[in-house]
Amino acid sequence: MSHNFTIIEAAIGQWRSAEIDEDGLPLNLNFHDDVSISPLDAIFDGRVTRVDPTLDMAFLDLGNGLTGALNFRRARLLVKGQVSSISDCVREGDLLRVQVVSEPSALEDKALPVTPRPRLTGRYIVAETGKPRLNLSKDLTHRQTSALKAALTDVVTDVAIIVRSRAGAASVEAVVQEVKALQNALTAGSSTHRLVHAWKPAEKALLATADNGDLFVEGGGTLSILKATAKQFWPDLLDRLELYKSGGLPAFEELGVEEAIEEALAERINLPSGGWIAITP
Repeated sequence: MSHNFTIIEAAIGQWRSAEIDEDGLPLNLNFHDDVSISPLDAIFDGRVTRVDPTLDMAFLDLGNGLTGALNFRRARLLVKGQVSSISDCVREGDLLRVQVVSEPSALEDKALPVTPRPRLTGRYIVAETGKPRLNLSKDLTHRQTSALKAALTDVVTDVAIIVRSRAGAASVEAVVQEVKALQNALTAGSSTHRLVHAWKPAEKALLATADNGDLFVEGGGTLSILKATAKQFWPDLLDRLELYKSGGLPAFEELGVEEAIEEALAERINLPSGGWIAITP
């Protein structure tokens, strides 16, 4: 192959994708975890169970045994005007729509850090909690901009929508569908703590792909899942999906991705100059 391409493989709970350069060397690697393994970026409706003025933090029940931690800096986004503590922002019993923003630190004591201003990045658009507005990439042509504005002006009612340049390669209908889905994930009503939105591993794998190049998939079953996902959400990817034909080894092993992972995780990393770096706890 004389051009960059992406290879995708599936496993239980976690998918992986890697971009391979024109020389057949891995450029990058992405892990796509199920929400049960990593809830990072997932959106929940959380019930405030405790407000701690000493720590200036609030703790939320996210459901399924998960706890969220909302610090004062992020909690201030919920109110207008001057506030002096977390108690001025939230109360026990409040139901908040929040998004997990990182893995827990020692301060949160295994609670998931959350923000009350969720942001979802789709393939064609970015949706943000806030005052309704519609912004379109300057890379779109005048014709594309006009068509998208006409279709989305009455659809964008509750959140801020940023239309990405890659929307120009998709049908207007596909972009409208994504806007509706992500807007609903940010604003749909709820009466209890629950998971509201999380990308599935197959969806994450497609969202992580580059704007061009072939998409090779290991395994016919995985290819079927990805084609069904692309057909439903991102039809411009359909023609790029192909079955990877290996020489007998698993794709990630044949393409040197597994070796690159082992090198990256090794305590000693050799440098092209002849030097090396040692990484230890």
